[in-house]
Amino acid sequence: MTPTQSPSLPTFRVHATAPAFVRGLWVVALCAALVGGFLREVWHAPSGPDTSPDAVACTPGQGQGC
Repeated sequence: MTPTQSPSLPTFRVHATAPAFVRGLWVVALCAALVGGFLREVWHAPSGPDTSPDAVACTPGQGQGC
């Protein structure tokens, strides 16, 4: 008895994993760069108005006497 292939059986193709791995690394690198840039801006942003005595004593309208 010889086995015959039925036309209704699915055929599976195996794809190379290297292109998918490189694509995944590219996505991870892009996300890491975006998150890193965002966190750098948030962490190094000024926390509020400058309240040091020199900054409070000199206002833009006082002229050169500051």
